[in-house]
Amino acid sequence: PHLDAAALATALAAACQGRKAIVLAVSHDCYVHVTGGMQILIADEQALFNADRTAYLHIAPAIARFTFAPAGQEVLLQVSLDGAFLGLAPESMVEAALGAKFLPARRLLIAHSLLGHRATALARLATVLGSQENFFWLHDYAALCEGFNLLRNDIAYCHAPPPDSSACRICVYGAERQRYLAAMATLFAALSFHVLAPSRVALDLFLARTALSFRTARVHDNLVMLPGETLPPEPAPGPPRIAFAGFAIPPKGWPPFQRLLQRQAGHGTYRFLHFAVPSNQVPMTGLEKIDVEVRPDHRFAMVAALRAAAVDLVAVLSPWPETFSFVAHEAFAAGADVVALEDGGNVAAAVRRYRRGVVLRDADAVLRFFEEGWALDYVRQQAAEPRDLPRLLVTGTTATLDPARLAPAALDAWQTEDPDLA
Repeated sequence: PHLDAAALATALAAACQGRKAIVLAVSHDCYVHVTGGMQILIADEQALFNADRTAYLHIAPAIARFTFAPAGQEVLLQVSLDGAFLGLAPESMVEAALGAKFLPARRLLIAHSLLGHRATALARLATVLGSQENFFWLHDYAALCEGFNLLRNDIAYCHAPPPDSSACRICVYGAERQRYLAAMATLFAALSFHVLAPSRVALDLFLARTALSFRTARVHDNLVMLPGETLPPEPAPGPPRIAFAGFAIPPKGWPPFQRLLQRQAGHGTYRFLHFAVPSNQVPMTGLEKIDVEVRPDHRFAMVAALRAAAVDLVAVLSPWPETFSFVAHEAFAAGADVVALEDGGNVAAAVRRYRRGVVLRDADAVLRFFEEGWALDYVRQQAAEPRDLPRLLVTGTTATLDPARLAPAALDAWQTEDPDLA
C-alpha cells in the first residue's frame, strides 16, 4: 500500500503518544519482511526501544541497490513503525511527517545500512528530525567501499587499499569508489556520527582505512557469551557431523564447503548437513537438509537445531573479514566448534579467543584438514573432553548503549570499549 501524508502523520502521532523519545532507523531492506542477521538485530533493537517508551520508525528503499541511489531521483521508501509495516512513501512525505510538532523531545537517528538511499536526503531527514545523536553501525564495510565485503571483483579480500591504488583500478568497484566515498564523507560530515562496531576486528579495520570524520567510535558486541552448562565427555556414534549454517552464498563461504562436499561424496568419512530456510537449501548428493529459520520470536533457533543434530564442526568459511558472525557464536552455544579462514575477520578472532575450533590459511588448507584426517583427530580429541554450552546474551543494539557515555564531557574518549561488555 501507498501511504498518504495524513495516514503517516496519524500513525506517527499515535505511536508517539506517551513516549519519551523517537528513533529513525535506516537500513537497506525491510526487517519486518526479511530474515537475516542485521534484520534480526534491528528487530531486537526495536523491541528494546519500545520497552523503554521509545517510538521506532524504520525506513528502507523500495528498490534494492548495492550503492547510493541516484542523487536527482527521489527514493520510494518502505515505512515501518514499531515493528508493523505501514506501506510505501516518498522521502518528502517522511520528511514532512518528521517535522511535526508532536514528536518527543528526545530524537535519535540510527544508520544500519545506507545502501539504496540518497546521502543528501538522509542528511535532510536528520536535520528535520532534529536528532541529538546519530549512530552509524559497521555491520559491513560500506563506509570504506560500495563493495561492502571488501572482496576484489567479489572474489578475494582486498584489504581496503587507497581508492587511487592500482588494486582499485582492476576491481569492478574501483571506478566509482572515489565518487562513492565523497558522498559518504558529505553525510558523515553533516551528521557527526557515533560509529558502533560489533567487534574489535571491525573497528580496527575501519579506523586504519577511513578518512571519514566522526564523533566517537567504539565496540559494542552483538552478543556476549556467558557461562552455561558443561556436558561430560560423550563421543557421538557415527562419522563426525560437519555443518554449514545459513545462506549458501560465496560471502558466507559456500564455495569451499561445496567443493569439500563434492570431493567427499560417497566416502562416508563425514556426515554433511545444511541448516537453512527451505528456500535457500541446495540439493546435493550426500548433503542432509535441515529446515531452520531464526526469527525475533525464536531468536536461537539455529542453536537449538545445531545442538539437536549433535554437530561437531560448523564451517564458517567467510573469505572476507566478518564484522561479527552470529553463526559462529550460535555454533559455540550449541557445543560445536568452528572451522574458519585466516581472512574471516571476527570469525577467526572468536575461534582463537574462545579456543573453539581451527583457523586455516585458505580453501586448499580446508581440503587438507578434512582429507588428510586432521578433522577426524580433532573431533575425536574434543569428544574426549567436557563440552561447554555457553549462554548467549543479546547486547549489540543501540538501545543497550549507556546514554551517559555519549555526553559532551565524555567525547574526548573517542575510541573506547563499553566496560560492561569487556
